Amino acid sequence: MRNDEASRIMQYDGNLSFQNAASGTADNAVTFADRFFIKNDGHVGIGVTDQGQTLEIQNSNASDYTDFDLLGTGHKLS
Repeated sequence: MRNDEASRIMQYDGNLSFQNAASGTADNAVTFADRFFIKNDGHVGIGVTDQGQTLEIQNSNASDYTDFDLLGTGHKLS
């Protein structure tokens, strides 16, 4: 088991959020960030929590959305 990161699962208002935070120093506040988010309307976000589409994926290291191959079909989505 690693002890250099913190993680938690939150459920509120019908939403489900998987969060993590980098390690810190004892007695300091931990800042959690949403990594995977399921809204109460069924929309899913990875790296984004205000998704308007059924599935949205955003690269946390970029300002644009990540391209991915949908089910190995070769169809690229942005």
